[in-house]
Amino acid sequence: DKISIVYNGAHADYQPLSFEAKQEIKNQYAHGCEYFVFAGALHPRKNVIQLLKAFELFKRRQRSNMKILIIGRFAWNADEIKMALMNHPFKNDVIHYDYMQVKELSKVIGASYALTFVSIFEGFGIPILEAIQCEVPSIVSNTTSMPEVAGNTAILVNPNSAEEIASAMIEMYKDENLRNRLIDATKTQVKK
Repeated sequence: DKISIVYNGAHADYQPLSFEAKQEIKNQYAHGCEYFVFAGALHPRKNVIQLLKAFELFKRRQRSNMKILIIGRFAWNADEIKMALMNHPFKNDVIHYDYMQVKELSKVIGASYALTFVSIFEGFGIPILEAIQCEVPSIVSNTTSMPEVAGNTAILVNPNSAEEIASAMIEMYKDENLRNRLIDATKTQVKK
């Protein structure tokens, strides 16, 4: 009775965007295309290698001009990630941006088709909450804190399976009803 559980919050700049604002961001950052987005420091725990493998499978199976934006600075043990970005078979559809300030990042997340956040583990997973505040659905790991943070706003995946992550990307891309249900769920999850 002396313990209160208080969840993390996210910056107030993370808000839903208008259709016009989304289109402007897509034009500026993703060559006018829809895109998945990852945001976070680039190091092994963030599992960007598996995400890039999954995106390759997605592109091979789904005729689409969909892009993926990888946003974050290279941190420790990032050489393999650098190589994977440089040598990706669909490297014209994989766009890396360095660290972004909140004003910019909130718009880039807010205009995305879905957040792809498949870390090996997280203590919380702030980008998931940032996406929820923007009414953006997610594909997130089914491990540690992430299912609790995401609630019903995400497709949960095994972070060690590029196959499962790719299947979730295809499902998010093809099933508009599912995507709309996940977006609707953000409105209640954000209140928690």
